[in-house]
Amino acid sequence: MKYWDKIEEVIYFLLDGIQYHLGLSTRKKLSYTKSKILYLGEYFPVRIRRIVDLIGETPQLEKVLFISKWGFEPKLIGNNFDRIVIFRNKYQLKTLLRLEKNIQLIHAFEPKAYFQSMANQGVDAPFLYDTQDILINYFYQNPPKKWQRVNLKYEKIILQNADGFISQSLELNEAFRLHNVKNKRSKRLFFPIYCDEKNFKEIDFNKSLQNVSLVYIGGINPINSHSSSNFLPFIESIQNNDVRLTIFPSPFSERECYQEYKQLEKKFPKFTMQKSVPFKDLDLTTYHFGIIPFNNEFSERYFSKHKYASTMKFFVYLEMGIPILMTNFWEFPAWLVKRYKLGLVISYDELNRIDELIKTVNYHELLQNIKEFRDRFSIGTKREKIVAFYNLFLKDVI
Repeated sequence: MKYWDKIEEVIYFLLDGIQYHLGLSTRKKLSYTKSKILYLGEYFPVRIRRIVDLIGETPQLEKVLFISKWGFEPKLIGNNFDRIVIFRNKYQLKTLLRLEKNIQLIHAFEPKAYFQSMANQGVDAPFLYDTQDILINYFYQNPPKKWQRVNLKYEKIILQNADGFISQSLELNEAFRLHNVKNKRSKRLFFPIYCDEKNFKEIDFNKSLQNVSLVYIGGINPINSHSSSNFLPFIESIQNNDVRLTIFPSPFSERECYQEYKQLEKKFPKFTMQKSVPFKDLDLTTYHFGIIPFNNEFSERYFSKHKYASTMKFFVYLEMGIPILMTNFWEFPAWLVKRYKLGLVISYDELNRIDELIKTVNYHELLQNIKEFRDRFSIGTKREKIVAFYNLFLKDVI
């Protein structure tokens, strides 16, 4: 470590210690005696909130979230954690981890792997890694950006050394293969996102397919990008159809990108750009279909990512009681839609006649299938799975 880096680390250690002891910290007061689970990552995914909520009250264990300053988003995090600790850089993270005592388990989560790897190597506690957006599944061994190439190194270190893995999609096994890692000692749990019955909305079985409205929730990309989350090609393709599209962007979406889409409202009268809303305030029941991004001829293709990945919005749409509209570009969720008849899977080239295709579906049947699917795959019935997995490392304390 460089001399000035060491000085900065010592300063952070002293300042945080003084703040804790004098009660000047904005965080809830740190406990030196209570056992705790640390949830740690750079950006916060909603699936972690669901797991913490599913675990429920744990008087014998404090649930602490460690999150980066730029990844802290209250609209997504909610109030399921006993304490939230925000770090600004690697030096402060090291200091904060040293201050925590009696850590019984670290449940780290993607995306990205640098800070998570630091915690894995720096804390003497069992380390679980919750996988989503595994970088090697996007670009294999040759990502275009420097930070991505650096991230691959830490991603591989975690795959080699983590005590356990929680996977919500089929990405993990592919990542082990591509990184050429054989970690046979680690324990693994396949725990899909599932449907959260606390969010179930009443399904309107009398909803007609007149004035069809589509909705998208999630991340958006600039309209000059090659991402499938650039919705300009999609908006242009459906304009001659009798359908409307509304977007609720992720709270992490940049303001400049939001303004771009607000300008599109003036050009496309069948398009509406809403502001992001807290998840608890989200109500999509008036819409007919939820959208998972469509690729187009200019979209980037991310190798095995598009074959194996899942997505939170898939389950949110079902919780809201609306069918899914998507393409085969995302193979695993498309298979689910077709297997359980939860919506409509079409190609990008068919968007110019989407209203015609929608009229061919038995909408009432789709709604009935959604009701059965979300009851069958509700997260509330899966609590024993996650508790049993935790207790492999916590010695049956939950």
